[in-house]
Amino acid sequence: MPPLAALRYRSLALLALALLALGAFSCQRTGVALVKLMPGVTNDPRNRTMRREIMSFGSKEFCKELMKRGAPLKTRDDAPAMGRFFADQCFHQDMENDDVFVQFSGRGYTWTQPSGRIGFKIQGSILYNPDFLLHGKTMYAYFRPRTVQSSKFETIMIERVGSTPLGGLFGASAQDTANRMGNQIIAQELQRGFTVLRDDDGSVDFGVGIIEQGQRPFHPYQVHGSDKVLLASDWTEIHEQQRDFLGPFEIEGRDQALFLTMNLDGTPAVDVMLFQKTPGDGWLQTYIQQAQVGPPPVPPMLSDVLAQGREWRRTVPLKPGLYYLVIDHTSVAGPVSPPPSQPGFLGTSDVAAVVRYVAQVGDAP
Repeated sequence: MPPLAALRYRSLALLALALLALGAFSCQRTGVALVKLMPGVTNDPRNRTMRREIMSFGSKEFCKELMKRGAPLKTRDDAPAMGRFFADQCFHQDMENDDVFVQFSGRGYTWTQPSGRIGFKIQGSILYNPDFLLHGKTMYAYFRPRTVQSSKFETIMIERVGSTPLGGLFGASAQDTANRMGNQIIAQELQRGFTVLRDDDGSVDFGVGIIEQGQRPFHPYQVHGSDKVLLASDWTEIHEQQRDFLGPFEIEGRDQALFLTMNLDGTPAVDVMLFQKTPGDGWLQTYIQQAQVGPPPVPPMLSDVLAQGREWRRTVPLKPGLYYLVIDHTSVAGPVSPPPSQPGFLGTSDVAAVVRYVAQVGDAP
């Protein structure tokens, strides 16, 4: 993998408008019913008023939804996550010509072989040209970038700055080189746009880029026919002495539970821990800012071992709130420690933990 290849941000602000569309196509039943009854009318680009109303249904919830959940960072669309982005500020505006202006900022982490973990901040603003079409019982909403008005990547921390070739040979510091490469990648990736799909049963999916009608985004873990609300279905790659913060996942009502399913490859076992959002936020911030990994700030609400070779399922009844699910591959949190590193091309090479996971919410048993 070339240096900083894992900074190919397939989801950063692209997730933003996906969540806008998620709200638009799942919260407004009247508009959905209207679309289902009149596909020919809604597919007609001349029907500007109806199409504009449908596309703006979820605009009020847009930034709130964006800031609830971390977005996975991937080297390509069908690859496991190598890090995560968390928005902390967001602004959006519906323009007179039906475009949508988005301005965002946030923080996150990613991993590369030469550098180890990289903590970063990012901000940007994009003007999108949204549209949608119906294909059978599925609505395809397209968000094509009209212009990327600004983007800025700033490195906070590089775990192995002394051993990485990011600087030195180029006459620049590792941080300067990482900032330059990060800015280039962000600008390229934000130009791809994304597609949101909504089925007639209310389920919503999205993928980066323009997904042709009749096709589907890639998911390593398929979920069908469930009465639970799907929060996440994805996979992640976690290297030695690293961890990944999934979520935070929201429990909205009383007497609800988080339903978790996981599979592990690559290493014998990892730790799985659940935290409320407030202590989880503090632990996440430390992970982004400091190279040295540390133990959790408070005891986890759930602590278990995910072992290779068998499917792991848990049902966790929870009070309303937001919760992080942390997959830990370090020696300082939980009973599991990674196996010793082996000699490799760049000094040492570890065996990564590859975790496929599904998170759902539903009525507690």
